[in-house]
Amino acid sequence: MFATRFAWPLLCLASCFGCGSAEKPISEAEKTRTAIQRVLETHRDLAARRDQAFAVITSSRQAALEMERFCSDQERIDLTGCPADFRVAMRQHARACRGIHEAAVQLPDSFAEGLAMGIFNNAIRGEQDGGFNRLNSQMDQAITTAKGTYQEVERIGASYGAAL
Repeated sequence: MFATRFAWPLLCLASCFGCGSAEKPISEAEKTRTAIQRVLETHRDLAARRDQAFAVITSSRQAALEMERFCSDQERIDLTGCPADFRVAMRQHARACRGIHEAAVQLPDSFAEGLAMGIFNNAIRGEQDGGFNRLNSQMDQAITTAKGTYQEVERIGASYGAAL
């Protein structure tokens, strides 16, 4: 008797406060889209910080250090909840960005370093331009590769409904 006497009022209170009704669960597709969106926004923020730093950098050594930081931060982006194809694309993009860092490390940091490198590359490697065309070509190729891998990241993200 005691239980039934309090059961009805409690049920009424519960239904008034929504305890008896469940909220619509978030679909797996929405969870996936949200996870990808989070990753894209994090990457965008990291790239913006990198670009701000590049705006005031005065040497290739500083640029290489900033690119190293960007790559490390990018590799730490949490990919939890992202589908396998998106995770793979992000990892490929991170590797491509490492390629930019590797190309930047090879660039001379000063006029004197460039002159010494040019003389060495001319004498030892036989490069008439001191290796500068090769270094520029490596940098251009690394940047092109990174842009291509990020386009793939964006394409896959869009296929799940996520975009910037």
